[in-house]
Amino acid sequence: MSMNKSAYFPLYFLLLFIPVWFLCSCEGEKGGKELFIPTHKQIKHTHNYYKEGERFKYNASYGLLNAGTLIIENDNKLHWADKTPCYSVRANCKLKGAAGWMSNLDDTWETCVDTFDLLPLKFSRHLQENKYRKDEFSIFNRFENKVFVTDTTRKENIKNKTFEITADMEDMISSLYLLRNANFNSMAVGDTMVIDVFLDESAYNIKVKYLGTEKVKSIFGKGTAYKIAPILPPNNLLSGELPVKAWITNDERRILLKVEANVLVGSLDLDLQEYSKK
Repeated sequence: MSMNKSAYFPLYFLLLFIPVWFLCSCEGEKGGKELFIPTHKQIKHTHNYYKEGERFKYNASYGLLNAGTLIIENDNKLHWADKTPCYSVRANCKLKGAAGWMSNLDDTWETCVDTFDLLPLKFSRHLQENKYRKDEFSIFNRFENKVFVTDTTRKENIKNKTFEITADMEDMISSLYLLRNANFNSMAVGDTMVIDVFLDESAYNIKVKYLGTEKVKSIFGKGTAYKIAPILPPNNLLSGELPVKAWITNDERRILLKVEANVLVGSLDLDLQEYSKK
């Protein structure tokens, strides 16, 4: 398994990337490396959100400009991955407005998690970013602690790779659902959590800091929300010590309400516009 990785994401990634916005903590200084260190699982699934049949629609904006939409949904039905029953969650983000005029983006990610331990069994990526294309799926083998990655972008040149993983390795969508189970009420302001995530042929330690509670306005009205932030290395895109912050409802629903990223000029925002359950 690749233990070192520099990841540089385009600016829109902070905004339209699935609210696993904290994956930006993989971002390193130019020329630097982030070392992956396996950790013991710090968050347990006390509630199975995969059974809720939820649909989230977020609007991304930069100031008064609409930048795009992000939709996350699961159909509340059983699926199958290599004869194993699983839950499926799909996320899609698209640029629109001025951003869509300048650049074309239509990315889709999907995870299938085991109904027993809620760990990912299969994760797929279908990326369309201007002329760039990526079609890939990863199969997690929990018996051997390996992940098999198949790149089908070029049908005439399918590539297969194998990487070692830890027993509790998450993917980028399942890590968000795991984070919703964090016991924020037992945490003190400044406490951190770490989630091990596999993405793009590398493993990452996703570090999230708890910042307490705060009153925020949302589609549900004004209420108290948990405030959290990824711990990011210095970079050339963001401004401030904790430049990316997110707010999650402090009830049993644990809904991600908004994400705010402070950039060098202004801020990029991701706000929940619609929420429904089947």
